[in-house]
Amino acid sequence: MKHIKSKKLFESITDYEISDIKDICLELGDKGFNVQVNSVNIIPATKYNVWIVKSIQDTYVEFLYSEVEEVIDRLKDYLGDKITNIDVNVDYYWTNINSRQGDRISQSANQLSGLRGISIKIK
Repeated sequence: MKHIKSKKLFESITDYEISDIKDICLELGDKGFNVQVNSVNIIPATKYNVWIVKSIQDTYVEFLYSEVEEVIDRLKDYLGDKITNIDVNVDYYWTNINSRQGDRISQSANQLSGLRGISIKIK
């Protein structure tokens, strides 16, 4: 599926883009992942948050970054500078990874054990 990149740096995210984000993440549902796109008003400069977790019978389970890597890369390509942060939950601790450094996690995350969630903050 091909998506058009957003062009304006400070333009607010639209309902159309939210729909595209859900479409990009749709394949994760087939792999047992839950993806939620929520409006956020608490965090400065963040308008939306994309939560990615894997669950089996309402219990969160560990997963490898390689299971979601392709979708995360497509989201980064589509949203560009609208991504403010990518947070990864490893062994119940959240680690903030700047979106510009996100490519580094692709190289090392496959060795991480206990990956339990990913949060992508969007302005």
